[in-house]
Amino acid sequence: MTRPFVIWVTVVLSVLLGVSAAFGLLKVILQVPMGLGPNSAIPVWRVLLMVAIQAVATMFLAAVVYAAFARPRWGRAVCAVFAVLLALMVLYAGFHPDPHPLFAIKSGAEEAGAVVGRLMMCVLFGVYAYKMVIGTKVRAYFLSTEGRK
Repeated sequence: MTRPFVIWVTVVLSVLLGVSAAFGLLKVILQVPMGLGPNSAIPVWRVLLMVAIQAVATMFLAAVVYAAFARPRWGRAVCAVFAVLLALMVLYAGFHPDPHPLFAIKSGAEEAGAVVGRLMMCVLFGVYAYKMVIGTKVRAYFLSTEGRK
């Protein structure tokens, strides 16, 4: 059975976010000695919490990639949680735009276009989450045993 398009979207997004999370984990780990130094005002529990949160995020994204390819029993649930979390993140960003955008947005037509663009991103990621959670092709993909490890 070929992988549905939604699965490929999940793989691409989770790989991109996973690489970013892995480099973030590396950055946090390399900053641990600075956070635990003798002149540091950061408590030890806070440094360990930063490392733990980044490690959990990295492991979750690795689990999403594994689940999309290997199709274990828990794979559909992990991919659905990833899709819903990503849709919620995009929805939050759509309702709370950056007050200092990279490019200045003029009022009028440019501002209306920016609002429509944010709305379309919210709709697209909402459809993506819907297809991942309730889609029949995704359900059939995770229920089939062909190519399962």
